[in-house]
Amino acid sequence: MNALTVTLLSETDWEGFSQAVRFLIGQGVPPNRVIWRLADPREIELFEATETAAARDLPAKAGLYLPASFVDVARLAFLHKARARFDVLYRTVWRIGENRQRWQNPLDPDRLQLEQMSRQVRREMHWMKAFVRFRRRVDAAGKQRYIAWFEPQHHIVEAVAPFFIRRFGAMRWVILTPRVSIAWDGGVLSVGAGAKKADAPPADAGEALWLAYYQSIFNPARLNVRAMKKGMPVRYWSNLPEAASIGLLARGYSEKN
Repeated sequence: MNALTVTLLSETDWEGFSQAVRFLIGQGVPPNRVIWRLADPREIELFEATETAAARDLPAKAGLYLPASFVDVARLAFLHKARARFDVLYRTVWRIGENRQRWQNPLDPDRLQLEQMSRQVRREMHWMKAFVRFRRRVDAAGKQRYIAWFEPQHHIVEAVAPFFIRRFGAMRWVILTPRVSIAWDGGVLSVGAGAKKADAPPADAGEALWLAYYQSIFNPARLNVRAMKKGMPVRYWSNLPEAASIGLLARGYSEKN
């Protein structure tokens, strides 16, 4: 049997992936015969000796019954940055099909890897909710729009969008990231191309006011740098206005004491 190259529309094409998995399992295609690729013609050309198929075009008629706990982990692990996630997920489904008890083994290597991916994705989803900072801009028509820049490691932006819609539903906002950008106009969410940090607006008067407030409530005597870095990873500091003040405030405190 030749290898089958299955093409997904994007890094977050869960629907296409699920449909392809149902087809592959139904056809009895083992994991070592499947190559997962994204919709990029340059990648497909590298595998001219293989059969290729678009994931969403595969006829997946049969249902696939998997443990709910696996599906919960799989949905998050699917958003991980590692391309190997596709292979691990399909291999795990295949092995569950052979023996449903395998997923119940907490020490199973595939389960451990997927659970680790899931935790990393969930943690970054939390960080995105906590660390996105909007800056207000007024367009030529006098309408306000709030723009933020964020740099996630994993493919979480679309998954976190509903949180911002619920939280800031009355605002018109845009969140720019390197891979994808999302925009809310008060009624419709739009997904667009990625951006550069330079596309985000610079600091404004509102941010200066927030920094003044932050500095007024900052208590350096309670500063625990190790705990702070765990809860606020250093890679996010460059995009957080308050993070720039922490070092200055901490040094000022140490000099006085």
